[in-house]
Amino acid sequence: MATITAYLRVSTDKQTLENQRSEIIRFASQNGIIIEKWVEEVVSGKVKDSDRRLGRLLRRLRRGDTLVVSELSRLSRTLLEIMSIMRSLLERGVTLYSVKENFCLADNINSKVILFAFGLAAEIERDLISTRTKEALASRKEQGMVLGHQTGVCPKMEFL
Repeated sequence: MATITAYLRVSTDKQTLENQRSEIIRFASQNGIIIEKWVEEVVSGKVKDSDRRLGRLLRRLRRGDTLVVSELSRLSRTLLEIMSIMRSLLERGVTLYSVKENFCLADNINSKVILFAFGLAAEIERDLISTRTKEALASRKEQGMVLGHQTGVCPKMEFL
């Protein structure tokens, strides 16, 4: 039987989940959706989804299930991970609603186009990061800085 699950996440215990909960409840009410399960956590978006409650949730979702989030950034802080999660959900036939972006990812051509656009943006992001890193290293090298570890010297390692 298909389930509808809402996922809420904040980064610190100083933040509250209530705004996200209110947005999702309002969205569900307006769209005739009944949230059957709520998954909440307080964890940085930098932590990999596999190391969070989100990872367990994503593994449990099956074809026909629905996941509702207040915004895509609740899934991860990086576009690459968000795109990976979205692709996995689409491939498994899970519907994803993102309330703030007014976005629905389902098994249709519009969702595939949107996922393609996310993929393209992620590839551009990777290229820009790589370019900036190479430029920064070249600049430091021009300034005479020695890059990397000294030959024959291992980084500090602790042994048991």
